[in-house]
Amino acid sequence: MKVITIQDVDKKNIKWGRILFFLTFFIQSSFAGPLKIALLDTGFCPELLKTNKFIKIHAPIDLTDSVKLNCAKYSKDNRRFHGQWVLEQFLKELKSKREIEITPFIIFDKNANQAESYWKKAFLKQADFHLFITAAGLPYKGKANITKKITRPIFVAGATLGKGIRKSSTLWPQVHFNHQQVFTIGSFLEKDQVLGSREDYTLLRPKEMKFFFSSGPTKDHFKGSSRAVATASARAINHCYEVILKSKPLSKCLEKKRILLPLEEGSLKLPTF
Repeated sequence: MKVITIQDVDKKNIKWGRILFFLTFFIQSSFAGPLKIALLDTGFCPELLKTNKFIKIHAPIDLTDSVKLNCAKYSKDNRRFHGQWVLEQFLKELKSKREIEITPFIIFDKNANQAESYWKKAFLKQADFHLFITAAGLPYKGKANITKKITRPIFVAGATLGKGIRKSSTLWPQVHFNHQQVFTIGSFLEKDQVLGSREDYTLLRPKEMKFFFSSGPTKDHFKGSSRAVATASARAINHCYEVILKSKPLSKCLEKKRILLPLEEGSLKLPTF
């Protein structure tokens, strides 16, 4: 019969202790960050932005293989830089002191047109990111074949009338407003010299919006649901960084932060956080 000594027990305890330590370290490292974000829009000039040590912005990836953007000619009047405006507003609202990596994707070609193939390329990379943000939507008829399954949270601006969008338009991913991972963001108008805060009547299908945020000051160049989704996505990260990082249900986290905001004009109360 083999005799087990105290030294043998100690060695086994040390061995299992080391295994447990490395397993714990591996699990913690897997959820330590950085939080990886995909931002889909028109064009970006990250080199013009100043960020803190927690934020890394990768070079933009042109999924259309057609855009040559001259950032020396950056303008607040040129919608080619719409993506840059979204990025600026997002960073302005972002308060998290945790690691974040942002990869901008260009999904509008040199003629400002979208295509299903551009969106499909972006969503083939779902596993590489924790969160998708877009102030755009793909108008389509019939069936959009972009991805078989939405596996990551998407913050998307509610569609507004104009620029080729009609009341009858169907857009992807806005059409999936009932999906747990799709967060449709609507806008409301701020108080001005004449009227109090009120509905944004250019917003399509407001009942399909999960949350609402300000469309921005009246005189600002960047307004509407595009600004609202930039604000919403940043604040979601401020509140729910760990939840997004660990791929837990984001809707539950945001529901805890949800409040109803009464508008000054009319009797509406809008969900926000």
